Amino acid sequence: MRMPSVPTHSNGHVLTEPERQLRRLLISGKSRAQSAKLMALSRQEVAALEVSLRNKGLGPMRRKRRAGAGRTARAQSNPALRERLGAHIRALRSSRRMTQAELAGDEFTAAFISMIEGGKAAPSLDSMAYFAARLRVSLRELVPPDL
Repeated sequence: MRMPSVPTHSNGHVLTEPERQLRRLLISGKSRAQSAKLMALSRQEVAALEVSLRNKGLGPMRRKRRAGAGRTARAQSNPALRERLGAHIRALRSSRRMTQAELAGDEFTAAFISMIEGGKAAPSLDSMAYFAARLRVSLRELVPPDL
């Protein structure tokens, strides 16, 4: 697996080599514990590097879930179902004055939320549970009442 490229500067800050190495490992999907072991650092040192990266404007570093990863056969074959679900999620989000990025949080992308709301993607049960928690509603309330 090819390691992602990480710039030496970000938001006007210089990234040290350990910060770049940690960012590379976390982006590629390694856990904090695995990164600490690979870098021969303690978990506290890795945590300090993460704080330093956040202070330099580099937020969450784990991979975001890919759009469409949880599609079901029924939702794929029924565009009307996807559109009704997407419209209902949009209405819930809008009523709470949340942006798509706020609903997506650290786990998803705003683009994925847009695809769901536009009826282009079908969320998995896990992603729906995540969205329900972000919207502070039950999973049942996330599903339109007429379904």
